[in-house]
Amino acid sequence: MRNITLALLCTLLGAPACFAQEPVPSTPTTEEIVRSLNPTTAAQTRSLRGIQVVPGKEAAPPSIDLTINFPYDSAKLGGEEMLVLKRLGSALQDPRLASYSFLIAGHTDAKGSEEYNQKLSEARAKAAREHLIFFYDIDPKRLQAVGYGKSKLVAPDQPESAANRRVQIVNLGPSS
Repeated sequence: MRNITLALLCTLLGAPACFAQEPVPSTPTTEEIVRSLNPTTAAQTRSLRGIQVVPGKEAAPPSIDLTINFPYDSAKLGGEEMLVLKRLGSALQDPRLASYSFLIAGHTDAKGSEEYNQKLSEARAKAAREHLIFFYDIDPKRLQAVGYGKSKLVAPDQPESAANRRVQIVNLGPSS
């Protein structure tokens, strides 16, 4: 029955729609976001992923990459993105993170010019920041928005991959 349903969908939607080119990443839970951004638990989480800390080298600040897709040529947030931002907003309200400041870093893939991608990544980071401030009452002093355009690809071997289109949240340390 499942194969018949899939075949019917492929017929209705067209064959290319049946073969996703890239896997859809799962949205982390609020607790996963808190653990990834909390300096006391992030090191434990990272070691589980096989990331090793080199003695004498400062560890990177706790961070998490979140997939917040935007419509083409837009910084407007849609429905699925609201779920990601809801979980992020709840995480930033959590008492374990309440005393920290965060960087909201927008990234794009390599399609388009450097200037275009830079402006787009800045607009998207700003949209996420403003949403968190307005809907989750996060103190604006705790959130910095910056765009990196296509300069920091997470998948450099696949520069046009959707994986590169992301918003990264980085713990900047105690807020002032």
